[in-house]
Amino acid sequence: QLGLANPSYQKVIDLGEAQWATDSSKVKAQLIRAYKYFIEYSYNVKKDKDLAIQYCDKVLVKDPNDVEVQNYRKAFSAAPPPSKTPVKTPPKTPVKTPVTKPANNHTSSGTAKKTVGTTTSSSKKK
Repeated sequence: QLGLANPSYQKVIDLGEAQWATDSSKVKAQLIRAYKYFIEYSYNVKKDKDLAIQYCDKVLVKDPNDVEVQNYRKAFSAAPPPSKTPVKTPPKTPVKTPVTKPANNHTSSGTAKKTVGTTTSSSKKK
């Protein structure tokens, strides 16, 4: 989003355009790649559909058979401009889970109750 690569791609475009007349086959791939970078950057980051279309036109002058850029241009021309603000999704409603009460094994003082059993002694001392 910062456009840190912009100066480098712009330099490729400047050099590529300068050499286009003398050696287009040598610079074509790099030049078109730089233009495609600016197509994507203009549309997705700057949210500037018109600028993206201008870059599409520059590619199509160099390579009129580039199907990818033809499709970009058609899509950009037909689509409304990209939103400058992100779409907000509604907050999720929290799911309530049923609360189960623990077994009452504690007295009010917090200590565990002792279960007292009765034992009978069948043998008595005589």
